Amino acid sequence: MTSHRWHIIAVGLALAFVVVMASAGPLHSAPQQIPGLATAGSAPVQITNQPTVQAAQAGEWRVTVPGNVGVTLARGAVVSFEAPPFIEANHKYVIRWGAGLTGTYTVLEINHGWALVRAGSSRLWVNTALAVAIEDAK
Repeated sequence: MTSHRWHIIAVGLALAFVVVMASAGPLHSAPQQIPGLATAGSAPVQITNQPTVQAAQAGEWRVTVPGNVGVTLARGAVVSFEAPPFIEANHKYVIRWGAGLTGTYTVLEINHGWALVRAGSSRLWVNTALAVAIEDAK
């Protein structure tokens, strides 16, 4: 036989060996399942306790209202609401607040939108800028 023929036979045997080995699978054995390890699938789960969650606020609160434009004030900014110009000290007024609350008050003092008023035997500061309506009680 010529060397060329031996060369063809050697290549053919090598290819046959590769085909046989590939069809036989890996030379090592397949891994065995270890008892206790989970396998794919599903099973019902039951929760037998409901722990109490205790949470505490950490950090600053940030409250937003959808649809409103946010307003940021510079640190140290002063916001004041002035009392309506017709309110005078030592006069009695009927003031209607939101939710239909109405009271009769004698204004004792006015200071930057707040009024010190007497209602019965009580004295309290009220923000007159938050009133819905104010009228003279006469």
